Amino acid sequence: YMRGRPEDFDKWGRGWSWDDVLPFYLRSENNRDFPASDLHARDGPVHIQFGSMNDSISEAFIEACAAAGVPKISDFNGPSREGVGRYQFMIRNGVRDSAAAAYIGQHSKPASVSILPHALVTRMFFNKNKRVEAVEFVVGRAPAINAPRQVVRVRKEVILSAGAIMSPKLLLLSGIGDASALKRLNISVVHDNAAVGAGLADGVYGIMQWSTRQGNFIRCRLERGSKQSTAEDGPHDAFCAEQHKKYDRGQRDATVFGSPGLSVGAFLKSPWAVGDEPDVQLTLHPWDKYSRTWKTSYDGIASMEIANNHPRSRGQIALRSARFSDPPEFIGPYLLDVNDSLPLRWAIREMRKIAKTPPLGDFILDELIPGPQVTTEEQLLDTIQCGPHQFRSRGHPACDRSELPVNHLAGTCRLGEAGDPHAVVDLELRVLGVHGVRVADASVMPRPPSGNTHATCMMIGERAAQFVIAEWQSHPA
Repeated sequence: YMRGRPEDFDKWGRGWSWDDVLPFYLRSENNRDFPASDLHARDGPVHIQFGSMNDSISEAFIEACAAAGVPKISDFNGPSREGVGRYQFMIRNGVRDSAAAAYIGQHSKPASVSILPHALVTRMFFNKNKRVEAVEFVVGRAPAINAPRQVVRVRKEVILSAGAIMSPKLLLLSGIGDASALKRLNISVVHDNAAVGAGLADGVYGIMQWSTRQGNFIRCRLERGSKQSTAEDGPHDAFCAEQHKKYDRGQRDATVFGSPGLSVGAFLKSPWAVGDEPDVQLTLHPWDKYSRTWKTSYDGIASMEIANNHPRSRGQIALRSARFSDPPEFIGPYLLDVNDSLPLRWAIREMRKIAKTPPLGDFILDELIPGPQVTTEEQLLDTIQCGPHQFRSRGHPACDRSELPVNHLAGTCRLGEAGDPHAVVDLELRVLGVHGVRVADASVMPRPPSGNTHATCMMIGERAAQFVIAEWQSHPA
């Protein structure tokens, strides 16, 4: 659970400053570890707390960072983010929570909400005045292009919340986007706006891995509503059985069932950081997150994801065809500006120092990825751009870019003032050039937050709800 930082909102636009958005972060928050304050709330629907930390390597990482001069920090959503500490997560009753469960309920939902599962929206229809009239969709787990079309009529408005890839795709399929590109696909143009799908932003990763003296973090499964748990592999069955006993005794926060397999991280300012906020995020996974096929068997492996959260590269989402079943064209924003690798190269060198610092150094045996032989700037750039060199000869692509994405995609339907050539929605999230459609998801972010995006998506949802209520209270149907 990571909010944006005040600096992130400097260029979002009027009504979207830090002082404007903070109350909407707090509206959803129910923080179990910090008292109510100017920066935290305890009465929202989303349960937030620290994850369990049942591995020694994570604690050793915190202490080694501190010994290397990185300040310890108790709250990444507090006054400052620069430092090392524990992450908070969405956890309820010892298991991972979700926005759906928090807002709608795990076993019931408000009577005003109708949910149609496995329904894929294909496009929206507009009248001659550019007001949305209907939404077309198909139903099925993998609907084909010839699947029967269904239509729902729109009485008030449509809120599009399909994410930074699918929201622009749906706008394009509906005739909102670059007119010349739409005409080439024989899509009728409703509104010409070349900004739809442009500006795709994401963080970019550099990966490190080590062999360790301690075994991997043990993951156990707990089926919701069931008393069955199984380990990822047989030797850990006894551990998982004990975890389940703790869960049944009510010691749920002390179990691994609420853990995503990580608990600690750090935020650092590289020499290329712009402004006051750190640009690099380190996240420790005390297990082999990438499940590589190693030539040697290791007792334990630790993985480190190093993210540049402020890259300059921007990509694009475009249509391959007018068929809803075709995936969009994805032009990834990964190292299109090679300077985005500079903070990552710096951070790998810093992390090498930390990995040798006690007490973490007492657990680390050997650097596996990128490997101690990778030392020059050219070698570091190569391993970031194309993946670990030692795996390229085993049937992998010569340049495997699959480990670059941080998967904090944003920016393809960005908000802005009317007249802003980069804007797709206005400052109240209404799609420019048409009537009755809003977008409320990560696609509207002009600049992604300095960290994970989920909390900011919920904030945007809260703001959208307020905009809708205010508009329809002032202009009732």
